[in-house]
Amino acid sequence: MRSVFAAAAALTLLAPSAWANYDVKARITCADVSGSKLAKLKLDNADIIGACLGVAPTDPSVDNYAVTFDSDTRELHVLRRCDSLIMCDLTDQLGCQTAGTNTKGEIDTTASCAYRMRDINGIDIEGTLVCREREKWSAAKDKYSFSTACEGTYSSDGVTPCTISFRSGKAFDESGVCPVGGP
Repeated sequence: MRSVFAAAAALTLLAPSAWANYDVKARITCADVSGSKLAKLKLDNADIIGACLGVAPTDPSVDNYAVTFDSDTRELHVLRRCDSLIMCDLTDQLGCQTAGTNTKGEIDTTASCAYRMRDINGIDIEGTLVCREREKWSAAKDKYSFSTACEGTYSSDGVTPCTISFRSGKAFDESGVCPVGGP
């Protein structure tokens, strides 16, 4: 176990800039009441960002934020695009099983991880995600790659049942100008 921690510490020193936030595109389907029937309500990143900020998903300010997965802390976040400020933490890791190689000069692992969904800006969220993660890094090639695909279920305010899925995409890039006076 000590060697695993030593290898992880060495990798952190060797490649601190390799780990990053990755853009994700969430697909959410919730049960919605439409008259006397149940209907499907489709939600996406704008709905997550709007809930985090306490604004409507159609508010223009939503475009200044992104939903990302952090390959270092293994958390789903809402980040401000201009400076990567974390606006909301959306998950906590519950547990993870990892297999593969993790040496001083290389990482080539796959993992299956469970996450707890966190409350969003006063909205009570109860649920979990299961993610399949892949991480590769080579000191010799100075190349890092990460991907995750997640699926889960949750309820919002103990009433609305939903399913959520997402995959990581490209590495997140800061862009834009931060607003004067705060988030």
